[in-house]
Amino acid sequence: MDLLPEKKRYEPGETARFQVRMPFREATALVTTERAGILGYKVMQLSGNSPMVVMPVDASFAPNMYVSVLAVRGRVGDPKATALVDLAKPSFKLGIAEIAVGAGLHNLRVQVEPDRKVYQTRDKAKVKIRVRKMDGSVPPAGEVALAAVDEGLLELMPNRSWKILDAMMQRRGYGVQTSSAQMQVIGRRHFGRKAFPAGGGGGKGPTREVFDTLLKWQARVQLDANGEATVEVPLNDSITSFRIAAVATAGSALFGDGAASIQATKDLIVQSGLPPVVREGDEFFARFNVRNASERPFKTGLKVVAASGAQRIFASDPQSLELKPGEARDVGWMVKVPRDIPNLVWRFEGDEIGTPAGKKAASDDIRITQKVAPAVPVRVVNAEYQPVQGTLTREYSLPQGALAGRGNIRVSVTPTIAADSKSVKEYMASYPFYCLEQRTSKAVATRDDKLWKIIHDSLHTYLDNDGLARYYPGDGEGYVQLTAYVLAASHEAGFTIPPESKQKMEQGLLSAVEGRLQRRYEYVKDEGPYLRLAAMEALSRSGKVRQNHVDTLKLELNKWPVASLLDWIAVLQRSKQLKDRDALLKVADTELRSRIATLGGPQLFKNQDADNVWWMMWSNDAATVRTILVTMDLPGWEKDVPRVVRSALVRQRNGHWNLTTANVWGVLALDKFAAKYGKGNTTGKTTLKAGDITRVIDWARQDGDEIELPWGTGSQRVSVSHDGAGEPWVALVQRAAIPVQAKVDKGFNITKTITPVEQKVKGQWSRGDVARVIISFKGAQDQGWVVVDDPIPSGATILGGGLKNDSLLAQPANDRSWWDRPRYIERTHEAYRAYYEWLWSYERKVEYTLRLNNEGTFNLPRTRIEAMYMPEAYGETGNAAWVVKP
Repeated sequence: MDLLPEKKRYEPGETARFQVRMPFREATALVTTERAGILGYKVMQLSGNSPMVVMPVDASFAPNMYVSVLAVRGRVGDPKATALVDLAKPSFKLGIAEIAVGAGLHNLRVQVEPDRKVYQTRDKAKVKIRVRKMDGSVPPAGEVALAAVDEGLLELMPNRSWKILDAMMQRRGYGVQTSSAQMQVIGRRHFGRKAFPAGGGGGKGPTREVFDTLLKWQARVQLDANGEATVEVPLNDSITSFRIAAVATAGSALFGDGAASIQATKDLIVQSGLPPVVREGDEFFARFNVRNASERPFKTGLKVVAASGAQRIFASDPQSLELKPGEARDVGWMVKVPRDIPNLVWRFEGDEIGTPAGKKAASDDIRITQKVAPAVPVRVVNAEYQPVQGTLTREYSLPQGALAGRGNIRVSVTPTIAADSKSVKEYMASYPFYCLEQRTSKAVATRDDKLWKIIHDSLHTYLDNDGLARYYPGDGEGYVQLTAYVLAASHEAGFTIPPESKQKMEQGLLSAVEGRLQRRYEYVKDEGPYLRLAAMEALSRSGKVRQNHVDTLKLELNKWPVASLLDWIAVLQRSKQLKDRDALLKVADTELRSRIATLGGPQLFKNQDADNVWWMMWSNDAATVRTILVTMDLPGWEKDVPRVVRSALVRQRNGHWNLTTANVWGVLALDKFAAKYGKGNTTGKTTLKAGDITRVIDWARQDGDEIELPWGTGSQRVSVSHDGAGEPWVALVQRAAIPVQAKVDKGFNITKTITPVEQKVKGQWSRGDVARVIISFKGAQDQGWVVVDDPIPSGATILGGGLKNDSLLAQPANDRSWWDRPRYIERTHEAYRAYYEWLWSYERKVEYTLRLNNEGTFNLPRTRIEAMYMPEAYGETGNAAWVVKP
């Protein structure tokens, strides 16, 4: 039975009318108002002549209410029953309808009125915003948030955040089960379901794939006394439609939104079909689309140039196209990407030839920057730090399997052991993974203000309801250790955190320290004092450690790992108000010294394994470099700190420490050491020879020097000699590009297969084909925080991101249990990455689907799986070039 409301929305005080479409001439009806229970009811008679239910709408119905009508008809005289059927038997029908209530009391009408509908690129649109209450009056003290975005993006994924009133008045569920014994008497076999939508769908397809979409974002636009405001929106170079959306608020109970569309166009339109990212050595078809958007035919001349800096990479021969009104054609050229360039800057110029008198010549000129990524990246393959006593000499040859002409030998000399951390910063700058810890570490280690600004502005999306930070936004519960690390690392680097986020994070840590908040994870066997001390160390940076926090600690320092001991010393250093603080600090200092095995050697502490705690993001490398930071201001460590620095440098492998967190603390420690000790006692001159290059460093005038020596065909000789007092240090760093030639299994076995989903020509890949990639892997032991990193061909699109143009049929079946699924999936122009919080040691697979959008030959780096906090456990396999035909 259908129950149809006269309208979908009502305001309190109105009368709601429902039409009852029942198969009975006469019936007795039980009419109820329902929502998580029965809120009201009445019994009434219904007939075919008057099939209406009328009821007043109460304010308590907000934000929505369900109305149920159970119509019951008794036995009727005709037709007579037979042995097979009884159509006159008693019967009943149930109908349920939902109405929205009360939105008008809180709704604002928002009008967005641009001064024109069509603009030229780089014009400025003047937009008038008018806000009124539902009764037409001006709201008091109103303001608007305004956004102007490319409508192509909204075709891919609608922005529901603009519907602020819907968010404030969340729809409530039905929450009622209706049952009756009449079903058994009457003998129905299928009872059906009510209050569930029947389904449906549809919608237009997207018009474009990916754009730099945001024209303007203005968080606060104040309305004048008439409830109006005018905003200027500068258009960019995109030729598309833009949505200008305004979200209005007034006081704490009035909300509304409105939008308008504008269009940017030109008579001649050139659009890029270039892949956003290509790799060195790729040979691809550089495609552009040329369109005549005018009402007359014309001939246009075309010119294309691609350059990287001052180096011209490609230039097309002059050519022309004749285009009819509204006609569009693709043009393009095969281009090979050279090595050792960071990007390709394309410039495409089109100009009308022979413009009629009185007409303005049609033209377009676009500039596109295309990122160039390495197929085989140059990495540090060996690094050595040595003091210069007399003359130091080394012989170097290109490492086996390395590509000729790639990389170099970098020799740098500094006046003290605080060697420059350039190789560490290079490693962190190229670090590809994405979680909050890794992005924070990357920003801090490289001093990347732009990246930190992104983290700063989005940090609130990573916090859970208790104020603890999550590794990925919107991803379950947060972590004490991660929250403490973000606060501590940013503070040590001098980066600011938004006050609201910082307050929430510190409140979450206080709850953990005081025992009001506990988080338990299956893989954490014995957390001991780890979490509490890490939280206290972060809180001590804001002076928030109290005596009662310390009183509840079991001060069994001999059982603590070095990382916790360092946290404790840092807490005592900053919290001078604590009772017996000096005595406690002396005991902790003594305990730390008792842990040291040797000063200056690679193994600083006696029991290295105690600090390899992956879930705390700890390692022995991290403990070693943190010792520099903690002891630098402790009395009695003046002569020992340089030797701790030496131990830290010796621990580096391939120019960096093992964890991202260790690299952050290491960079901060070396910078702090260099600032405190300066040039030390180094005087005189140091002579640096590398190949045919000779440099003489006068320490009275210089702070150091560096030579980058390209690899030669044979061995290369490097020598450094010092004439004077003191002991300068030399960093000898070898950088090379070594492709993965064979499968590597160091704790993980990984296998990759590719199968066609849609293939134009069997046995070969063509533009537009769809492929499924399956990566099977197995760990030698259970591991935490593991990432699978698989590169994709340039220009390909990974499906399955929830966009409207995704093919559901092309997606792999998601029938895995929740514990078998990745915690987070990252889809970029370069790679597919699946992050797992925990992997048991049995074989599993991850699969994804991609569409090939560009023809050419595309080089791919290696596919890799690694435990991010146990970096010695990883697996790799090489990838052949992917050939895609037109």
